[in-house]
Amino acid sequence: MVSLSVEIGGLKLRNPIMTAAGPPMSDASALIGAAESGVGALVTHTITRNPTSCYPYLCKIRDGILSATLCSPLKAEVWAREIAQAKRTGLPVIASVGFTLEDVKEIAPMMLEAGADAIEVSVARSITLSIFREMVSGARKVISKPLFFKLHTNMVNLREFAQVAQQEGVDGLTVIDAVGPVVAIREDGFSMLGSAGGEGWLSGPPIKPLALRALAEICSSVSLPVIGAGGINDGRDAAEFIMMGAWAVEVNSASILRGPQVYGQIVKELLQFMQMKGYQRVEDMRGLALRHLPKTPFTSSKIPEVFSSKCTSCGLCVRYCIYGAVKLVGKAPKVEINKCTGCGLCVSVCPTGALRF
Repeated sequence: MVSLSVEIGGLKLRNPIMTAAGPPMSDASALIGAAESGVGALVTHTITRNPTSCYPYLCKIRDGILSATLCSPLKAEVWAREIAQAKRTGLPVIASVGFTLEDVKEIAPMMLEAGADAIEVSVARSITLSIFREMVSGARKVISKPLFFKLHTNMVNLREFAQVAQQEGVDGLTVIDAVGPVVAIREDGFSMLGSAGGEGWLSGPPIKPLALRALAEICSSVSLPVIGAGGINDGRDAAEFIMMGAWAVEVNSASILRGPQVYGQIVKELLQFMQMKGYQRVEDMRGLALRHLPKTPFTSSKIPEVFSSKCTSCGLCVRYCIYGAVKLVGKAPKVEINKCTGCGLCVSVCPTGALRF
């Protein structure tokens, strides 16, 4: 029987799907709704001493979400009551706190007293390695329960930040936060967000490749449990993050675009993926892709192999081949060796695996 249960930094989760700090996790009712959908753990929106706001603060860009706010508008005193209510779900509740050591020292003890099982710290986007070390060390001194730090791509050397976090005694890391700042405009030239400079932070499927690369770097650098985040939209995405080394994953943008029921759907899809691949435990596939990453570049081109029995004649390989090397002959593709450069695009777009290296 397949088991989805995992343990991270002493927290026991019924499955590795978690909410993420962001607008959807705005209060206790939102957290409870996510619990009812089927998540394994609850992460609040980020709580800070001086909440700020602007309007509008959310917009959809293709498959991604831009958010102009990185913290909850609710004060810490309100969040203490919300966390107490969310604890009734019986799931681990992780309070997201940011963005300075002073914020952590004042807010984290209050959230733990309210019943939070752990703290996830979000840090300023301009943080230096030395200030980060001071922050992690200071947070560890005031937090006895599981402590996680969330890393972002604005950090110049993610590996060094992760290693510092491990040296200072954190229980785990979350990788990565939203990417930015970025800007989006309307067709009339006005900004789609009401922040200064129209700036926002990008999350969702567009940042998934960035998140996976960062995850690979971190998981290769430290022995800490790492929670993956950034563009997880379905069970396959969750599986990819776990295969790259994640112990669990956080979901934000998908819940904005598809509602809280998405958590349960991702759990279901992850279970189906594991059953299809023959994995009995999440640990069975953790780090699998990490071990297969090339150490050095492959310098010899390969011609894709065609498995005609899997082909549905959809024609995607023909449409996407920029060299005109793939043709449909009858109902199956044929690769012209003299034109094929081995770029791999046709393999990546084939929905059935009829083309492989």
